Amino acid sequence: MKFRVSICAILAGLLIYACCKKDSESRIVDLKTKSLPELKSILDGRWQLHYAIISTIAGNIKQEANNNFIVFSPIDSIKWTGGSNNILIAQDKMIYAWIFNSYNESAYNLSFHDAILSNTYNWTPEKIENDTLVFFDNSRVGSSYHLTRK
Repeated sequence: MKFRVSICAILAGLLIYACCKKDSESRIVDLKTKSLPELKSILDGRWQLHYAIISTIAGNIKQEANNNFIVFSPIDSIKWTGGSNNILIAQDKMIYAWIFNSYNESAYNLSFHDAILSNTYNWTPEKIENDTLVFFDNSRVGSSYHLTRK
C-alpha cells in the first residue's frame, strides 16, 4: 500500500513539474531565418528600446535606455528618438543586406546613420524572445539592443 502511495506521489510530482515547465519556457522566434518581407512585417511599427548590452574587454555592461523609441516603417526608414527631451537620435533610410555577420552566420543586416555624429549602425535582427526584440550590433564591439513593441 505504501509503495502504491509513493508511486502515485512521484507520478503526481512529475506531472506538476512537466506542466509548470511548459509555462516557464520562453518562446523564441529566430529572425535570422526569416525572409526579407517577413522580417519587414515583424519589425514594422513602434518599439521601445529598454537597454543595450555593451561588450567590453572587462565584460558586459548593461546600459539602460531612457525613454528611447524606434519606429521602423514599411518604406525602409527608421526614426529613433530618446531622452527626456525626445531628442532625434536617428532618422534615415535603412539598407537591408544579406551578409555573413560577426558569428559567420548568414542573416539580414540593417544599416542606418544617426542624426548626431553620422555614425553608422549595423544591426542584425537576432530573435524575438517572448515579447522582446533583440538586435545584435554587427561590429567588433558586439553589443545587443533589447526592445518591446509599443
